[in-house]
Amino acid sequence: MKTKIICYIIDAVILISLIALWGYILAVELPMKSIIALALCSLVLIILGTVVLFVAIKSKDGEKTEDKPEEEKPDDLPDIVGLAVIPEVDDTVSGPDTVCIFDLPTKCCSKSNESGNDGDETEMIFEPKNNFYIKLQDKSNSVKTYATYFVDEAIIGRKSGECNIVISDEKSVSRRHCRLYVEEGEIMVEDLTTPNGTYVNGIKLEGSSVKLSSGDELKMGRAKFIVTIN
Repeated sequence: MKTKIICYIIDAVILISLIALWGYILAVELPMKSIIALALCSLVLIILGTVVLFVAIKSKDGEKTEDKPEEEKPDDLPDIVGLAVIPEVDDTVSGPDTVCIFDLPTKCCSKSNESGNDGDETEMIFEPKNNFYIKLQDKSNSVKTYATYFVDEAIIGRKSGECNIVISDEKSVSRRHCRLYVEEGEIMVEDLTTPNGTYVNGIKLEGSSVKLSSGDELKMGRAKFIVTIN
């Protein structure tokens, strides 16, 4: 920027000098030799002004093409914790063999083995960092599972939109049946005053909550599940 300004000032001085020089030549009668000498001086000034103008233009182009500094990447980018593998799903199929996995930031579902036979189980997992994971495996159909990640609490029931795990195919499960919550690093379960009750390992929860561990049997109405906690 400074170089360009200096070049423009020099060009302006040269232009003024040329105007003054030719004004002097026209105003005063001079011998031919003096006129030729002044004309040569004018040519030198013109050449000098052209060179200075060229330097100013090159300086401007250099500023335009100057490489921009590489933007620094922010240090607070989230870590990639889990990998989501999403198989093709037929949206027209629904029923008791549909396995749904609900996550707090995302919601997804996959279709399990339609034949009801034991086999490889497909799960889609979006794993938020530092969250609890719980999976419920249906005792009457081992390929049917429900799972969710949660931070503080999760609701299990039949009502979609209000529950983290939705068990829509069992009418004995209430709309909001039981609540899972974290207490001192442990997952606790409490019944939400349901008519059919909530049972852990055959013991009914009546106005109190109990710790839920992997391998426990969780019963809601007529539905029984084996619990897995990570």
